[in-house]
Amino acid sequence: LAASLSDFEAFTDAGRRLADLHVNYETVEPYPLHEPPVTGMVAWEAYRVTKMRWADKTTKNALIYNQHITLG
Repeated sequence: LAASLSDFEAFTDAGRRLADLHVNYETVEPYPLHEPPVTGMVAWEAYRVTKMRWADKTTKNALIYNQHITLG
């Protein structure tokens, strides 16, 4: 439960924005990522996630997807 009317309004606003993202995700401009081409192996092996982690926890500029792919 919301503690006050302002809290309730904040939650409803956040819910509306979240619903809009879920319903209209195809209309949003994609985030500019560079995904290196994966060669020399079966595609599903290249995209298999073992443990995603940030390359640098401070800046969070790159995400290590697996040993073959780093997005950033």
